[in-house]
Amino acid sequence: MTTRVLPRLLFDTNVILDVMLDRDPWSHDAVRLLDAVQSGQAAGFIVAHGITTVHFMMAKKVGHPSARQSIRDLVTLLQVVTVDHALIQQALALDLTDFEDAVQSAAAIAARVDGIVTRNLRDFRGSPIPAMPPIAARALLDMR
Repeated sequence: MTTRVLPRLLFDTNVILDVMLDRDPWSHDAVRLLDAVQSGQAAGFIVAHGITTVHFMMAKKVGHPSARQSIRDLVTLLQVVTVDHALIQQALALDLTDFEDAVQSAAAIAARVDGIVTRNLRDFRGSPIPAMPPIAARALLDMR
């Protein structure tokens, strides 16, 4: 019997916000990916600083209590990748223009993910971990 290896996906903050803020037209594919994580078809990750950004954006839109509940749900679903001194040093060594995306790329390396799910592919040019839009990540799930 062969063991199925689950795809490991790091979710960029923009994709998580697409779902939580129901931002059309992007939310549909992102919801399907998170559903795949919830059903055990993939392992999902988010960088620690993404959690605070999501909370900030959600609190502005729906208030603090709802934002906190959204974060509780999110960290139940996704594994949080720690950002520490070594990860920041690794991000600084990467040849990415946007530092926040370099930190996410370094986190993706640390979490040994297969891809970074984002709508901002351009910002991840030069990343050692491939960036893909949600629709491509869905195709990756279908291939396994």
